[in-house]
Amino acid sequence: MALLPQPDPLDEEALTQLLGGDPRALVQHRLAPPIAQSGPVVRKPQIESESVFDSPTEKAWKVFQHLLGGDDAAGQVMGAAGANIELPGAMEGPIVKGAKLGGKALGDLVATLKASQAGQYALKSPTMARVRDIYKLGTSLPRTSNWTDTANELLEGFGGDKEKARQWLRLWGATSPNTSVPVNTRESVSALAHALENPGRLLDVATAQNLPDAKITMAPSKVPNINRALAGEPLSGDKVEAMAGYMVGDPRIPIDVHALYTVGSKHDKLDKELPGLRQFFTETEGKKLSPGVAGKTEIYTRYEDALRRGLQEIEPNRSVNQVFGETWEGARAHKGLKHQGGPVDILRKKGLLEYGAMLDPDRLRAALRQAGWTAPAIAGLMAELPSASASEGKE
Repeated sequence: MALLPQPDPLDEEALTQLLGGDPRALVQHRLAPPIAQSGPVVRKPQIESESVFDSPTEKAWKVFQHLLGGDDAAGQVMGAAGANIELPGAMEGPIVKGAKLGGKALGDLVATLKASQAGQYALKSPTMARVRDIYKLGTSLPRTSNWTDTANELLEGFGGDKEKARQWLRLWGATSPNTSVPVNTRESVSALAHALENPGRLLDVATAQNLPDAKITMAPSKVPNINRALAGEPLSGDKVEAMAGYMVGDPRIPIDVHALYTVGSKHDKLDKELPGLRQFFTETEGKKLSPGVAGKTEIYTRYEDALRRGLQEIEPNRSVNQVFGETWEGARAHKGLKHQGGPVDILRKKGLLEYGAMLDPDRLRAALRQAGWTAPAIAGLMAELPSASASEGKE
């Protein structure tokens, strides 16, 4: 059976035509391995939950890929060969997946560090060059997400209560591990709605897994931190606490999969780097780090500090949170991931930044029932496809 021609993934007419054709040919075409090209190995584009900025057809196509197993985690890390596409001039011109970067991906985080003065660490020149170019990619994107001054951006939705806005942002950090931004935003809104309806009551795993309108994924690991966020306590896990701090405007850097990609790590989780970093810091400082969880935090904060100061060196006159946010977006773009918006963008599109909306559980639940947060069932997919053009722009 002949394969269908490769469509432009953003060409809705081509996608619609394919979705209306022979599904067996479509499956074979979409899941066929990519043809290797010359150039460095890059990460395959990940199939994410649909963005609130997607058109109905784009959402439908992502649903179809998920249902076919195209989001298998084993295939999302490394292994696709990508073209070595160079941007003209000093990172000018169109932004493209796999654009050639200055510097070098050194593979291990230990290789990216050098000892600095006063017992601090700094990123080496090849890593700084890579980070700088990814930041430039982020600042050059035609549209970017709002990741800065989020507490003030949310004030209207929380009726002017900044502490409530900060509480929800830390709640967003609690639901963030291994979760896409739209799904994470939905889960944190769902947890907030439950908290508003049940003041003073701790969320348990069984309830979280069965919340109406939006359950909490990976509830056993997320629920304890959800309760900590609502109680105003520090979160468990270095990256999660860093994410919560970043969201409320503290100068914290969540070292997630995109941050690791930015500095050129061959791994997608920091845990895999911990043994090497522990040995490096121990040998450099001439003393052992603390054992267990405390030692992990010491390793995390040392690398976070080096990355934070590197980002600040790139743009001394901007907040490090702004610089990291645009670097994070640049990393996603370089990997071929589509713009999905930040939580502020998503809440605004859902009408939840109107005055007091984030404190009204009825408004929250009504928004959670809207389409566009997660992949709907196959029946919803088939129902939406014929009327995609008619429903364009609706959420």
